[in-house]
Amino acid sequence: MGKGKVAAQCAHAALGCWKEAVRGTKQVLSQWEASGQMKIALKCDDEQSMIQIQKSALEKGLPIKMVKDAGRTQVPRGSLTVLAIIGTMHHKQAYCVRVTKGIRRPGKYDNGVNRPSQAAVASTRMVKCL
Repeated sequence: MGKGKVAAQCAHAALGCWKEAVRGTKQVLSQWEASGQMKIALKCDDEQSMIQIQKSALEKGLPIKMVKDAGRTQVPRGSLTVLAIIGTMHHKQAYCVRVTKGIRRPGKYDNGVNRPSQAAVASTRMVKCL
C-alpha cells in the first residue's frame, strides 16, 4: 500500500476502535484519553498474525477494530489492512512495553525511554505478550 493508503487505513482503524470503546468500554476509553491518547504503528508479518492479535485482545476485553479493505484501489477486496487496539495504562505496562522493546531500533527514542501506546496497531510480537 502507498503511504496515503496506509494513512487512510490507520484512520479507519483508529476511529472504528474509538467507536467500539465508546459503545462498550468507557472506563478504558476514559483512561486512554486522560493519558494523552498515545499511539504506535507497527508492521505485522501477515494477516494470520493480525487475527491472532485480535483474538488475544478480544479475550482481554479490549476494544478493537480490524479494517477490511473494500478493494477499490490498491489491495484486493477483503484484505485485512490494519488492527487497532485500545488499552489502559495497566495494559500498556503489562505487555506493550515488551512489544516495543522487542522491535525497537537503536536510537529510535533519543531519551532512551520506550513510549508505547495504549492503541497498538498490529504487531506480531504482541501475540506473545497478550
